[in-house]
Amino acid sequence: MRFLHTGDWHLGKVFHEVSLIEDQREFLRQVCEELESARKGGNPYSALLVPGDVYDRAVPPAEATQLLSRFLNTVHSSFPELHLFFIAGNHDSAGRLSFARELLDSQNIHICTDTSHYTEPVVLENGGEAVCVYQLPFLYPLSISSDDEKLLRTQQEQYEYALSRILQVHDKSYSGIPAVLCAHLFTAKSAVGSSERSFVGTAEMVDTDVFNGFTYCALGHIHKCQPCGSEKRVYYSGSPLAYDFGDNPDTFMLSVTVNGTDVPSVQKIPVRPLHRLAVLEGAFSDFYGASADKKLIEKYRDCYVKISATDTSVVQGAMSLLRTNFPLCLSFVPKIYASASSSGSVQERKSAIESKNSCQIFEQFLSDAYGSSGFEEELPAEEKQCVQDEKKLFSELSKGLSW
Repeated sequence: MRFLHTGDWHLGKVFHEVSLIEDQREFLRQVCEELESARKGGNPYSALLVPGDVYDRAVPPAEATQLLSRFLNTVHSSFPELHLFFIAGNHDSAGRLSFARELLDSQNIHICTDTSHYTEPVVLENGGEAVCVYQLPFLYPLSISSDDEKLLRTQQEQYEYALSRILQVHDKSYSGIPAVLCAHLFTAKSAVGSSERSFVGTAEMVDTDVFNGFTYCALGHIHKCQPCGSEKRVYYSGSPLAYDFGDNPDTFMLSVTVNGTDVPSVQKIPVRPLHRLAVLEGAFSDFYGASADKKLIEKYRDCYVKISATDTSVVQGAMSLLRTNFPLCLSFVPKIYASASSSGSVQERKSAIESKNSCQIFEQFLSDAYGSSGFEEELPAEEKQCVQDEKKLFSELSKGLSW
């Protein structure tokens, strides 16, 4: 039995003030394309597993909900036998994601946003084979209650208890049938990317040993595609698009074949992004002007780019100029801004402030703004005189300051 595993869609995400809805629409088109390709190949998928963070925020924009609605309609119309599993992640609103859940459940669209029935599987049957699919949304403290009324506060405690209960019920009622889990959590030793919500770094991690007994675990929460544990039964599909310039630009869906309780076969299916992310570094003249690198411009013209300029001088209106060659340039970081945050520069700033010398403070400000203390030597005579006049004016205005 085959499963298509893809999570952390973050529909409605805005990246550097740019909506990614068209990029996400293209990804969902590729999901449909993969489903159709499998059917034509005579080995169709039995289910689509989406382990959380369907939306990017609790109150998603209308265009994001419309995109999901159209996707569900298209998939259900084209593949009526396909089961779709969605769980709530930490970015999702359980109440909103569960809209029309009971109605959709009768259409093979299973949405899990709470733990009221977490030990009850959806049993899939196909060609004499059967698989039990269990769903657990993102667990907040006390999401799981134990039979002995012990308070389960940590993620480790909750998952240890919940998964042991699932396996107890499974062994009693569905012995010999493979058990597949769809969950949203942070496992120990998983590699974290740059785009996960900041609290991932401090969220409680769950040891992969708690998944022992499951044939396959489709996990969400971490944006890098990766296996977890030694048995290769636990996987993150990662996000379908790179959502930060620090993320790996290569993203995937996972095609999972479950054959009894053996270790499943997992194949990566590359996602072809509408716009790739790229980080470029060089002199400003490499990206704009008569000496700009034409091959570089041609290669990255349709990419979302972040440009780091190595120049030590300030370029006025840099983003507007860069976007003439790189229309999707989303970030420009001059070297002088990076150097201004260095420990040495911070110490110089601190010393200038502690001196209570207005001229020294103004000198430090100019040094930070232009990238070096010797910037005046590079200025034309007219601009150099302007800087000298500003220094004199600042000195005069600062005479009455009370430190």
